[in-house]
Amino acid sequence: GGYMINNTIEIVAAYQTQDADGYATSWDRTSVGANWFINKHDTKVQLSYRMGENVDGEEGADVDEVFLQTQFVF
Repeated sequence: GGYMINNTIEIVAAYQTQDADGYATSWDRTSVGANWFINKHDTKVQLSYRMGENVDGEEGADVDEVFLQTQFVF
């Protein structure tokens, strides 16, 4: 989900879980971030921070990731 501020900044959050047959435990991921729309969707910057717990269903395999993406349409 997300919340738009002034039509230029969007705060976003998500939660995902996956429990496959071969997993010892469920793989859970929480994500938070922000999108900055400089020129609507033609020019934007996205920043995401993902907190993964039990990655690939392995107990205690926790990984945090940061993603910075830019988009420019010409």
